[in-house]
Amino acid sequence: MEALGLLTSDGEVRELTPGSSDGAFAATLGGMGLTGVIVWARLRLRRVSTALLSVDTDRVDGRCSRSASSARRPASMLIQRRRVA
Repeated sequence: MEALGLLTSDGEVRELTPGSSDGAFAATLGGMGLTGVIVWARLRLRRVSTALLSVDTDRVDGRCSRSASSARRPASMLIQRRRVA
């Protein structure tokens, strides 16, 4: 991700980049829409040599001591990391 165009509540469209010192770029990526509406994105694509993927699967403990619903969750969850072969 090279940049985002963010429409803020005051009607301004701001260009956010990963290197911004105010942290707005990171807040927007993880903010669930709380910073504004993303109206455009500039992506850097990378050429891949094949359509095949290599998948690693790791089991991790999925319980959370802070959550009341954690007792109903399975003891482990699957996390998959994908990388181009």
